[in-house]
Amino acid sequence: MDGAEQRRRHSIRLKEYDYASAGAYFVTLVTHGRECLFGEIREDEVVLNPTGKMICQEWERLSSRFSEVELDEFVIMPNHVHGIIMIKEKDTEPTSLQEGAAPGLKDSDPGRTSLRPYGAAGAAGAAGSLGAIVRAFKSAAVLRFNRMRFASGKPLWQRNYYEHIVRDEKDLQRIRLYIRDNPLRWSLDENNPTARRGT
Repeated sequence: MDGAEQRRRHSIRLKEYDYASAGAYFVTLVTHGRECLFGEIREDEVVLNPTGKMICQEWERLSSRFSEVELDEFVIMPNHVHGIIMIKEKDTEPTSLQEGAAPGLKDSDPGRTSLRPYGAAGAAGAAGSLGAIVRAFKSAAVLRFNRMRFASGKPLWQRNYYEHIVRDEKDLQRIRLYIRDNPLRWSLDENNPTARRGT
């Protein structure tokens, strides 16, 4: 492995944080090569194609696959997914966010977003952890994607995903609004191939 690859695979997740603990997490998953596989934006609205509809089904299935998962706001964009995953304590009511309620955070930046390597230690290990949940979603989506194409082996996702630990109710409301408004900002979105070319 060369130096460049080592830098790309370096985890910048919060080292002191338990990603299986109850709380709310904002995640972003991007397609391989930022290819627009899920649909398009028409008049500031997302129009999903069959692949996008499948991605939506797999996202919504997470709460039935994981008893501790409650899904909040999410959006499927042409080449990425934004969503809030709430991990609750087993056999309890949904997580309530109070000021400073994100458990396990020690002297960390509340706005910090981490780029999480898909196979990094702790990212996909513990059952019920954020990494395990994201891995299950990505794997199920890849399987169905390749079945739809009558092929296998084509990557669907970037190796990494982005996550942000939701700190409190104010942070949660800000992220919900960001997700809802995402289609309105598609022309300026860094994931929009057209926008990145400056056209």
